[in-house]
Formats: sequence, C-alpha cells, structure tokens
Amino acid sequence: MQINYIRKRRATYWPQFVHFAIMMMLIWLLVPTIFYVFHLDAQSARDGLTLGLNVNTDGRSDNWRNVLGLFEHNYGLAWFYIGVAFLPLPCYWVFAVFNALTVGIVLVGPRPIATLLLGILPHGVLEITAQILTLCIAAQITKYIQQLVHNLWHPTEYPSTIPWSTLLIDMCSIVPLLYIISAIIETFVTPVLMQDYF
Repeated sequence: MQINYIRKRRATYWPQFVHFAIMMMLIWLLVPTIFYVFHLDAQSARDGLTLGLNVNTDGRSDNWRNVLGLFEHNYGLAWFYIGVAFLPLPCYWVFAVFNALTVGIVLVGPRPIATLLLGILPHGVLEITAQILTLCIAAQITKYIQQLVHNLWHPTEYPSTIPWSTLLIDMCSIVPLLYIISAIIETFVTPVLMQDYF
C-alpha cells in the first residue's frame, strides 16, 4: 500500500517538483551573485522584496504562539496559491520566483553559506518542500482550468482528468504537517543555531 502511495505521488508531482526545485535553487545562487557583481544595496532590497516579512531571527520569542503564527502565515499562503490556481493563468510561476527571490535576498548578507546552512535549511527543507508541493498542486489545477477554457472553443476535445482527491488529501495532510514541523524548527532551533554562529 505504501509503495502504491509513493508511486501515485511520484507520478502526480515528480516532473513539476523537480522543475520548481531547480528553478528556485538557480535563483538562490543568481541573486547573491548579481548583488555582489553590481555592488547593490542588500538591505534596501531585503526591505523591499520581503514586503516587511521578518526574515531576521533576532528577537523571535521561543513560544508556541510564534509557531502558530508561522504556520498560519505559510499554510494560509498555500491556500491562496490554490485559490489563484483556478484562474487560467500560470500564476504559480510568479509565486515560485517570489519565494526563491526572498531566500536569495536573505543570502545576500554576510556569511551566506552559514545563513543557508544554519538559518534557512534546518526548517527550510520542510517549508520549501511544502511550498513546492503546493505549487505543483496549483499547477495541476491551473492546467486543468486552461483545458476547460480551451474546450469552450473546441468542444470535441475532452480535458484530461486530474486526481482531485489526491490533491485535496495532500493539501490537508502532507502540506500542513510539513509547515507545522518547519514552524517548530524555525521557532525553537533556528534562532539557537544562528545565535551560536553569529
């Protein structure tokens, strides 16, 4: 049963998941490189592109309210991606680029390797996985809606079906689980790692 579960998820998400992951990692590398080569002001970009989001771990209190706040923010944003996915436009690429840009901007500061390894990856492995999984679900929904719109002008063609139950189950089980664990790590572990190094 577990083998079928894994095969089903792999068939549903794998190619798109890899595309999003590669694109995001390339942006992570490209953004700090551009800032370094052109001597751009990292702090202004950080303030502008993150739209006031707290990307700094200093001053975060180690409590469960912070975990809940991070979870609500990330999981709420995930459902926003899904809602926008019902438009026949590939907005999921915009969200993927924006997410990657925010990580790239954080890496522009001093000690980017330490920031990546200690400040982003401990919780980011799970959080970014949840983001990419959400983007894959959004991509499937958008492509289905595009096929329905296309079918209005070509009624003889039938849109391919998508696994609605799988997508909904994953949005209500795997995605929130990844977000809650990443929020716990970001609240209780990441600040300690950053404080010890910085």
